[in-house]
Amino acid sequence: MIAQTQPTPRTNQPNNNLTAIAWLSNPVLLAIVTIVLTNMCTYWLTRSRDHNKEFKETKKLNERLIVENRILQVLQQVATKDDIANMATKDDIANMATKDDIARLESNMATKKDLKEGLDNVNKG
Repeated sequence: MIAQTQPTPRTNQPNNNLTAIAWLSNPVLLAIVTIVLTNMCTYWLTRSRDHNKEFKETKKLNERLIVENRILQVLQQVATKDDIANMATKDDIANMATKDDIARLESNMATKKDLKEGLDNVNKG
């Protein structure tokens, strides 16, 4: 007599691969999965694009700040309003001694010889 084997009892756990295929063969569920995946991809692509846009804007702002800082450094080395106000005016320059004035003053100055004679006169005195 041939031994008969008993069939294996069925479990309530279906094959996962077959279940996924069965779910995706349903057109309504396939449409829902497609919409969800499309929205997820759109979200990530948009987020990436917005991030790149923000990065470019931040880079432009940083470059602008660098330029403004350089301008400020140059301006700090330039004369201030007070410095300019304290500079010589046209009248000050007009009232300055000319070469002739300096020559006249030099001619009226005592020479070393005059100073020596004056010192000798004081000592003899």
